[in-house]
Amino acid sequence: MRAISLATAATFGLFDCSLPRLAALSCRYAPDGIRSYGVQTPRIDPFAEDYRPLCAVQIETAAAVDNVDEIAAVDGVDWLYIGPADLGLSIGGVPAPDVISVFDGSHPLAGPMQDAFHLVVEAAERHGKLAGLHCSGGEAALQLLARGFGVTAVATDLGAALKGMANELKIARGDSGRAGLGDLET
Repeated sequence: MRAISLATAATFGLFDCSLPRLAALSCRYAPDGIRSYGVQTPRIDPFAEDYRPLCAVQIETAAAVDNVDEIAAVDGVDWLYIGPADLGLSIGGVPAPDVISVFDGSHPLAGPMQDAFHLVVEAAERHGKLAGLHCSGGEAALQLLARGFGVTAVATDLGAALKGMANELKIARGDSGRAGLGDLET
């Protein structure tokens, strides 16, 4: 696994390949793109052999899933990253922030969501791209990697902060059974 630094992220409601083309160009400096070089001069050498920007586009609408093969074919797009909460809303009005519930079948849209995940992984493989899926923890990340995804989050910043604070509160109280995430709200 590799951490990515100096990253810029933008989320677009993708429906076809016009925005992914613009995103891919916007990630790269001329002559390969349209990104401004500006104040990056002392930190980034876009002409260095090891310089390779990565362009991720989010697949989080039913329309983007319908057009995922066309989106994956865009030159300069490196990975397709699924936002499961928004994708669930788009597919059937039920967000899916917990992908484990999609995998174990307990989410109301488990079938259509699993189908969408599969289509994205297949399109990424066909076009030599990475497939990614946002998740909120290590257990889900492990399941994603086993299902063909190559990129995922292992935790969210809020989730990690809450777990860490709950643990520190437990230690401070000297009581292993009383601290919980609900205690942080009071």
